[in-house]
Amino acid sequence: MKPLVTSIIPAFNREEYIAEAIESVLNQTYRNIEIIVIDDGSTDNTSRILSSYNGKIKYFRQPNSGASAARNSGISKAAGDFISFLDSDDLWEKNKISLQMECFENNPGIDICLCNTKIFSEKKITNFDQKYIIATPYHLCSILIKKEVLKRVGYFKTNLKSGEDTDFFLRIKEMGIPLKILQDKLVNIRIHANNLTKDFKVRDREAVFSGIKNALDKRRNK
Repeated sequence: MKPLVTSIIPAFNREEYIAEAIESVLNQTYRNIEIIVIDDGSTDNTSRILSSYNGKIKYFRQPNSGASAARNSGISKAAGDFISFLDSDDLWEKNKISLQMECFENNPGIDICLCNTKIFSEKKITNFDQKYIIATPYHLCSILIKKEVLKRVGYFKTNLKSGEDTDFFLRIKEMGIPLKILQDKLVNIRIHANNLTKDFKVRDREAVFSGIKNALDKRRNK
């Protein structure tokens, strides 16, 4: 029996995209995947759409508490030996988990496997500057991590209004956790009107890389 992988999807008012996200997990070539969706207090039709997946996903609803709290809730409910994350408006390529699990088999010393990402936008979005879009393996939707290692890294900080993903990866770097990065672009990051200006996916390059540099400097000076 192949190891169980848990996919955690936090969702808040994502009626337009949530079905596509779930389908991209259901269509994975790797078959032993548990899907946990945390509805973070949606007020649109998200809950109705999720109810149509009864028996295919594990669906939980909580009062609106933010994406970090939703992910943490998903982690606490996960049965898998490996944990992955998918935002409710993004998509996985169908072989994402298969290739990452192969990576673990071929590299027994690693605890994390990342893959590259690519950006796609809706046709109506034409006013964003591509140079400020970071298509990077250091994105939550790209990670596959052993559950036991995730618990050592620590859960997501719910007091952060943005940049919780950067904080998470900085902790991974500071702890020196062994990882492997696949060059394959296996995650599709969607840019749309609701995340163009406020979502963490659209970030200033200098702020992100400055934080990573500071973390590496701290390690060197220990």
